[in-house]
Amino acid sequence: MSELASGTNYDICRLMGLKFAYDIAMEPVNVKYGAESRNHGGKLSNFTQKMQDSGVDIDNAEQIIAYCETVLKERSINPAERVRLAQAGWDRIEIEVETILKRLFETDRGIENITAYLSVNDRFGYNPQKGFFFTTIYDDNVNKICVHELLHFYTYRETLNIFKDSGVTNLFNDYKEALTVLLNLEFKNVLSGEDKGHLRQQGLREYIKTTWQSGDTVPEYTKRQINKPEFLAAFPQ
Repeated sequence: MSELASGTNYDICRLMGLKFAYDIAMEPVNVKYGAESRNHGGKLSNFTQKMQDSGVDIDNAEQIIAYCETVLKERSINPAERVRLAQAGWDRIEIEVETILKRLFETDRGIENITAYLSVNDRFGYNPQKGFFFTTIYDDNVNKICVHELLHFYTYRETLNIFKDSGVTNLFNDYKEALTVLLNLEFKNVLSGEDKGHLRQQGLREYIKTTWQSGDTVPEYTKRQINKPEFLAAFPQ
């Protein structure tokens, strides 16, 4: 087995803040998360579909790792350099992003002990309990994807219990996906480009966009909306 396939972890050591890394042993984890995503109607990512079409068993970690290693070589991708560039780009905005997140979620909890794993896939899973998410290895600037995923983390931490207490936990997944419309409302001075979200939650995104008020916080907004018929009606059926 090659150096990459052995699980070599290219990362930047940090005591605080978001840390970027590439570990080819994590690629099968991202494939699994992507295949199980409820936001794509059971459809595989383009990357995973192409990999499967080539004969790879997408439930076989060793086959996935070998395929990803081939992709890295064919595209002359240097994981260590990609990690360095991603970290440098992120470090320029991290303090401002963290300030906005703390305000939006009424929390003193900062961005800490979270790892962003670069991936050759084109769909990115995440695990807030274990403190990591995936982002693309192909772009030098991955800031928008990172803020998108961090918004999921904070939404999970600070609003899931609101849905549980209201007996509508089943709606939480669509809510945390739709809430990324806030990237276009609250982070527009930090990020470039529009966060378009998934097709499934477009109606709910539009509802949030039109009812979100300047100065709102996510917990306050969620509690205000959670029992409104028009809010519940905006969720995908």
